[in-house]
Amino acid sequence: MKNVFSGHKVEFFFLVNVLSAIFLKSLFLFHLCAIIFIFLFFIKEKLKYPLIIIVVALKIFLHFTFIIIDIDSANSNGIKYITINEKISLKDYYEPGTLIFKSYLKDIEKSDNDNYRLPLISYVLQSRKNFSESLYINSNGLIKLTQALIVGDRSFIPADTKDKFIVTGLIHLLAISGLHVAIITALLFFLLFFIPKKIRYIVICSFLLFYMPFAAFNVPVTRASLCAIIIMMLFFFDIRVDYRKFLLFIASFFMIISPTIIKDLSFIMSFLAVAGIVYLGFNSKNKLLNALYIGFAAQTSVIPITLYTFGMTNICSVLSTIIMLPFININIFIGLLSVVSPGVFAPILVYIEKIVLFIVNLLYQYTYNTFFLYKINLITFLVMIFIILFIFYIPKYRWLIFSVYLFFLFPVNNKLGYYIFKEYSNTFIVSMNNKKELYFNGDYYFYKYRLLPQLAKMKLKRFDNGKIIMKDASNQYVKLDVSDSLNQICINKITENCDILYQNNYLQLQRENSNDLYHIQRGRLNFIPNKICY
Repeated sequence: MKNVFSGHKVEFFFLVNVLSAIFLKSLFLFHLCAIIFIFLFFIKEKLKYPLIIIVVALKIFLHFTFIIIDIDSANSNGIKYITINEKISLKDYYEPGTLIFKSYLKDIEKSDNDNYRLPLISYVLQSRKNFSESLYINSNGLIKLTQALIVGDRSFIPADTKDKFIVTGLIHLLAISGLHVAIITALLFFLLFFIPKKIRYIVICSFLLFYMPFAAFNVPVTRASLCAIIIMMLFFFDIRVDYRKFLLFIASFFMIISPTIIKDLSFIMSFLAVAGIVYLGFNSKNKLLNALYIGFAAQTSVIPITLYTFGMTNICSVLSTIIMLPFININIFIGLLSVVSPGVFAPILVYIEKIVLFIVNLLYQYTYNTFFLYKINLITFLVMIFIILFIFYIPKYRWLIFSVYLFFLFPVNNKLGYYIFKEYSNTFIVSMNNKKELYFNGDYYFYKYRLLPQLAKMKLKRFDNGKIIMKDASNQYVKLDVSDSLNQICINKITENCDILYQNNYLQLQRENSNDLYHIQRGRLNFIPNKICY
């Protein structure tokens, strides 16, 4: 087999593309010129000229057009659409598969003739929508996960179920990505065992080309599908590659096509996860040990970004994933068959989803203690990233990867006192040396995107007492040792045991004849120091 990507050219090629993406991402013409020079300088083979033509054509097409994929939301001001490039808001209605030229968006008098329907893409996108809805209807609303696993449609999944997947560290199984492409590719490769290997490569590549629009051009799926197609084409032509260098080349290619991807969190996390597997490779005759190590390497590589950005992770997610994968594989396999006849396979999928949800509930119950609600600061993040990059550069020190988990043991020094939100809801966090109490009354959005990030900064997920009231969902993240009990907070009423009284936007300390009165400002987090000695 021939070998490509030799020497250190790929590393420099990757570095130059990272720098050009960072500094030239908003300067289209400059970045286009830079890319041409980069190709001319680094690629000496005759293949460079076709590559330059393809890259330039793709960049120009993506820069000047939008392809409507689906509707994200709608209100009186217009409709927000999901496109291949980004989300945009428009006043007019467009069918999925519509090609819109950006220049026409600036023209108030534009007509429908200025836009074009892409027949094949429109048909596939409409088939995707029909597939999701038919599964839901044919099962009387019981099938909700398969749509996410096959086409990336998570609109049918209840918030409580999503939250349990997050707490168990299994949310990546619902976010259709490279893992799903790998599963589908492996299933097809196995099912087509009677076809010569090289013919199988062609068949699977053709399927993946069709699968990308069927998954609504989901960015991780598109990246993974293109990677899989390139790898199978390399196998087809008996070309051998160094997978470390190949990973850098593929990442460079995506940054060349769309330099703004350098700030795309899903791209960064998927790149680091695959880098963890490739750079920290481990070969063992024990398949279970291999699976554990591969999952561990991928998880550890993304932990710094996960904690810094989302402030939550479950360190047992690798084990949970291994337990869940056989059932997810079956779900995906039957789900693919249901594309042909949703009505026939709907009863089987209902049974499979019940098993999946039963296992998720068990994992949620038994792995909650390994779930961390912990948002690290910038310094901790940089130290963790440095350790991981050091291990990537010198793999013989891969044992240092365990040091990343020592950061979970670091304590957080919370100010002692009362934390109060007043923004569409009443929210209190009481933090004392020997007392932790939480009161929340509001909507799910505020709970998940305002309260939980604050708790993650304080590294708090368990309270002695508390009460959480939500109309549209239930609490899955925080544990209250004594639920529906408030010992330290009085809401609009006075009792002899409570420490503080909240009433009409004012908070008053109740003990030791204190006369301290605080006005709670709307729209911000207020901290009231504890001035009472216990």
